[in-house]
Amino acid sequence: MSSDDFLDDLKGAWQSRETDLGDIAARVADGERQIRKEKAGRLGSIVVCSGACLFFVYLNWVKGDPAFHLAAVAFLVAGLLAIGDFVFLRRSKGSELLEAPEDVLAEAERQAMIALRLLEAKLAYAVLLLVCAIILAVFVLAKMTSTWNGLFISVIWAAGAVGGFLYYRRKKNTADGELREVRSLRADFRGEG
Repeated sequence: MSSDDFLDDLKGAWQSRETDLGDIAARVADGERQIRKEKAGRLGSIVVCSGACLFFVYLNWVKGDPAFHLAAVAFLVAGLLAIGDFVFLRRSKGSELLEAPEDVLAEAERQAMIALRLLEAKLAYAVLLLVCAIILAVFVLAKMTSTWNGLFISVIWAAGAVGGFLYYRRKKNTADGELREVRSLRADFRGEG
């Protein structure tokens, strides 16, 4: 989820412990707008992955190159991951009325959990890229596909996977910390802390 700014703003507000719930409510509303953007992004991903999958199925059928078959499978799996994210986001509907402080904090916790779930999806995309890069490298070594094209695409997929892993690692600790902070604030609010 592209809520890094949202989470950073919330973190600053919560760490001060002089929390203005109106300010947090405004940031939660901004988080809802981010979630709507994520839904639209996932729909776009579904369309692009479907089109790319069909294109590579066609190329595989015409040219018979296993690299095109692998690309079609990769886009099919990426499309299925995007569908899963979209369904998750559709089912994660927030509260309409955020008048009570507990409701605002519950909504902030829900959004932090959504951010963690979407980070896990980014990790799944990185794993998909890495697996496809390895399989394509095996195709090249077995001389089942063009050496230059196969190695070039394999290196690009591997670089994308490494970038995805680094992004996940960097954002995961921040997102976990934000969720702990929200839960701590909720416990303080209820008098449990």
